[in-house]
Amino acid sequence: MKNHLITLRPAWLPREFTRIFVVLGVGTLLLQIVLFATSFRYGWGWMPWNMFLAWLPLFFACGVLWGAHRRWRVLSWICWPLWLLFYPNAPYLFTNLLHLNNVDFIASETERWVLQFTSEPSAWFSLLLMVAGVGMGVLFGFVSLVMLQRLVARRHGAAWGWVFAVVTSLLSGWAIWMGRGALRLNSWYLFTRPLQTLEEIFQAMDGNALQLSLIFATMCLGGYVLVWALLPKEKEECA
Repeated sequence: MKNHLITLRPAWLPREFTRIFVVLGVGTLLLQIVLFATSFRYGWGWMPWNMFLAWLPLFFACGVLWGAHRRWRVLSWICWPLWLLFYPNAPYLFTNLLHLNNVDFIASETERWVLQFTSEPSAWFSLLLMVAGVGMGVLFGFVSLVMLQRLVARRHGAAWGWVFAVVTSLLSGWAIWMGRGALRLNSWYLFTRPLQTLEEIFQAMDGNALQLSLIFATMCLGGYVLVWALLPKEKEECA
């Protein structure tokens, strides 16, 4: 049996890929239940919502591929911009690791540069929850980009596929700056208050914003390339 992880053949969602969806889907569902039960204890009531937003790019990417496979162009045209709009929510989760700063992992400092870490289970459990949530959300976002990069590569060549991935990462870095920086904007603001949102963005753009956007873009592209490198290449899948 051929080992497919992601394929863009007519059967665009193969059985092996479905298994990954099921395994990670069940894992995320269980994690969401634990988060709902414990997140408010740690002040992380926002985490389940952020994970849901990180799942949306995968949903819209599937819509693009399904529309392309069934020749439903309208569906693809609708899902493409929605995917691009919500994709930055996945790598944005990387920045949620900053909230671990609110957890006291250091019990004492016995000597200079010698730290005694806490033996409190709740502190390490919070670390587990945060890393698992961030990892799952980011992974599904990167997988959605792999799916669409391969679609672009099939239609326009491998070079244009990488142009698509790099440009997406640059735009995502800019979007993360808008969401994590002083503006604190959300994706849906482009629907609820588009003119005000665009005005706030252009007023806040300066050298510092550009540097932060490039830093976040590097984070997005670096993480994506790592995931891309770990996935089997299409010629390996077709062997």
